[in-house]
Order: sequence, then structure tokens, then C-alpha cells
Amino acid sequence: MAAAPIGAAEFVGAWEWEADGTDFGGFSGLELSADGITGHVLDDSARLMGVTLDRDAAGAVTGVTITSDDRLHDPRGRTLMGDYADSEGLAVDPQGRLTVSFENWPRLWVYDTPGGPATALPFYPGFMSFRTNGGLEALAMDGDGALYTLPERLAGDLPSPLLRLRGGEWEIVGIPEIRHGFRPVGADFDDRGRLYILERKFQWIGFRSRVRRLTLDDQGIAREDVLLTSRLRQHDNLEGIAIWRDDRDRLRATMVSDDNFLPVQRTEFVDYILPD
Repeated sequence: MAAAPIGAAEFVGAWEWEADGTDFGGFSGLELSADGITGHVLDDSARLMGVTLDRDAAGAVTGVTITSDDRLHDPRGRTLMGDYADSEGLAVDPQGRLTVSFENWPRLWVYDTPGGPATALPFYPGFMSFRTNGGLEALAMDGDGALYTLPERLAGDLPSPLLRLRGGEWEIVGIPEIRHGFRPVGADFDDRGRLYILERKFQWIGFRSRVRRLTLDDQGIAREDVLLTSRLRQHDNLEGIAIWRDDRDRLRATMVSDDNFLPVQRTEFVDYILPD
């Protein structure tokens, strides 16, 4: 399916988040409230923070207040460590339950409370075909509570299937085409039921990012729009995305970068107005 032409996204702002400690950073998952102010960020070592965002008059992030700080646990209540703690994607249901996707040892776990034990969701046999460091980066929940995820990279560099878990059963919704080497790392739905996929491409001096919007119907992917493609090194390694609307009913995307806990990278929040 060819990507449909659409108006360009409008850059609003970028803000670098700095904090002390070698364990700060690595943020891969982001969930925000409908007004883009409160939510959670998830790093890739199973640390979950509740946050409140400060925004300027244009709506760009200008500060972060941490409201909670928890370490995720396994179903037996043990703190996650090592490769088993490689948390990447985050989705929150209306009751506040959190679902987390993991890249290495691919799986989905649900948390009634951030500091409580996990409940494992049904395992999809295709998870075993994911490449090392190519597992479940992106995760999103639709308005009916169905979960959507897709791996960053399959063995043989095949296109990543869009998977849906609904009613305890897994199914393939469609297979978005690989375009120009971009790979999926984040996902979220808007208030009209459209799915946004954040993708990244690494080149030897930095990253590029892209946002695609998928319109889904009963047959799968009905329409695909490329909304944003960044310049090389315009942003850092964007991995988490949240879609929301501002007080003027404009569609907004806030993204957060994974600095891989490296001093040569940065943690930043990036904001765009998207074509609706």
C-alpha cells in the first residue's frame, strides 16, 4: 500500500530533560492524558515514572515533575533485572491498569498497580521469530481495550506484522511495508481510533524519526499516511509517542527519546502539531 500524501506536521518545540544519576534515562515508553499534561514514562530497565509536564503557551514541554517512581516486578513479585527487564512499550486502560511490552524475551505483562506483581497475557508463538534486540518495542491500546504491538525487526529483515490481542486471541491485522529503512519503536491511538506508529532509522552519525498513521477497518490496514519525517540528527533516538488534543482541538504528538544511558545522547521531549 502506497503512503497517501498529506499536509506536513508542524514542529512546536524540543526540551532536554536532565537529572542526576547513572540510572536516569533510557526512556522508551510514553503515555499521556487526553490533555497531554499527566502520564507515565517507562525506561528500558523496568523503571516506571509518573510525570506531570509543564508546557509553554505554544504547548511545548518546558519541564517535568516526577510524581511517582516504581520498579516493575515479575508475576511472583520479584524485581526485574538484566535482559528480562528490557521494558519498551506502555499502554494504560481507563481504569489505570498498565500493560508493558518487553523486547528481549518478548511478552506482554499487565500491572494493576505499578509496584505490584505482573499478570502475563497470552503468548504469541511468533514471538520466537524476533531478532535479538528486535522484539516488542511498540504497544498501543484501542478504545475497546484491544492491544496492538509489532516487533522492531524480524529474522531475515522481513516486514514487521501488526499484531492484535483481542479477547485473549492473537491475530495479524496487517503488515506495514518497510520504507527507507525505518523500523517501528512506538505506537498510540488518537481519539478517532487511528493508529500512529513512531519509527526510527539509525545512521552512523545519528537518528532519523518518522510518524505514520494507519487507518484500520475490518479487513486490516485501509489507509496509510506519513505525517512526519525528521532530518538526520534533528532529534535524538525518539522511541515513545503519545497522541492527544490541545484546547484548540488540534492533534498533537509528544515524543520522548531513549538516550541508552549514554552521555553522548540526550533525553528530550519533542512536540509536533499533526495534520488531522
